[in-house]
Amino acid sequence: MLVKTRFVLYIAILIPQMMPPEPLLITNDVLWIRKFSLNDAAFVLALVNDPDWLKNIGDRDVHDLSQARKFIENGPLSTYQEKGFGLYVFGTQNTPAGMVGLLQRDYLCKPDLGYAILPEFRNKGLTYQACALLLDFESRRMEIDSVYAMVSPDNHASVGVLKKLGFIEKQMIDNDGTKSRLFEVRL
Repeated sequence: MLVKTRFVLYIAILIPQMMPPEPLLITNDVLWIRKFSLNDAAFVLALVNDPDWLKNIGDRDVHDLSQARKFIENGPLSTYQEKGFGLYVFGTQNTPAGMVGLLQRDYLCKPDLGYAILPEFRNKGLTYQACALLLDFESRRMEIDSVYAMVSPDNHASVGVLKKLGFIEKQMIDNDGTKSRLFEVRL
């Protein structure tokens, strides 16, 4: 009887830590993608303050856990309700690694792919896999035939991911003084 009790207790302690807090949206053998929750505040705080995020995406004025929760509420959680899609968390095992999703910007006629990944998970193919999984899922779910992606002019790593995904560079765009390279892929 003692062994059975320890086993049940062991399972009860481990299972919540092994599973992502939100239901999985998409998964494969390597990674999972799920909706954001307010429990992701520490992850968001780290991601949006990464030097590469600040250089290529910009400062989102998220400098503590409270601001990170507001970022999640006003960003991903809001767009799930308004648009039916948005940014999602992706990770390996029980650890968030990055975000990936589609955004609908006022100045673009099609959704655009957005993504970012923490430094310790880079150069492992995870961003490519997360983008490929998400594009396949959303193209079928939303019945869309092409998607844009915008990249800061000097973000060569991101351009490499887009080219591997089959994106073609279309033009340079200027949005409120910020120049970006615009790419498109047919799905």
